[in-house]
Amino acid sequence: AVVVGYDFNYGAGRAGTTDALRAHGERAGFEVAVVPAVQIDGEAVSSTRVRAHLREGDVAGAARLLGRRWDVDGLVVHGAKRGRAIGVPTANITPAIGLPLRAGIYAVTLGVENGPALPAVASLGTNPTFVEGGGLVLEVHVLDFDGDLYDRRVRTAFAAHLRDEAKFDSVAALIAQIRADIEAARRVLATP
Repeated sequence: AVVVGYDFNYGAGRAGTTDALRAHGERAGFEVAVVPAVQIDGEAVSSTRVRAHLREGDVAGAARLLGRRWDVDGLVVHGAKRGRAIGVPTANITPAIGLPLRAGIYAVTLGVENGPALPAVASLGTNPTFVEGGGLVLEVHVLDFDGDLYDRRVRTAFAAHLRDEAKFDSVAALIAQIRADIEAARRVLATP
């Protein structure tokens, strides 16, 4: 028996259809089962749809289709230590995969090497207040945490998009916004 999804195609130019496969199965003596689309709230569940939600920063939509929060594994590395200097230390994470996610500020949890998931706020962006034309960086501030995460493997699970990344006119304005982001993350993560 051959089991395929509802949108399966095969062969040169994806010209083979499920009907052609069924006909071939009848001639060759094997069954063909076609699995229908899984729908959630009228939306077909697919990796394409999940990636589309992530590109929009809609981590809640991605989670609805996945049945769990979208997450990424990575390694905590040394950064510029700007967060520590302004009183908001961050774990700079080198993701294990490319991130199909819209830049912005997110409420997240951070799981540290099979430990509990800790409430946190993440910035995925280029640090425009400090760097002109920098590369994309994932930084996570773990709420109410005092410890060393360097060289640890972590899993960042994205709960909600809080806002888009922005360039601030002063470090003081950035700090005030970070404090507001932390409180917004607390509220999001406190609700089940």
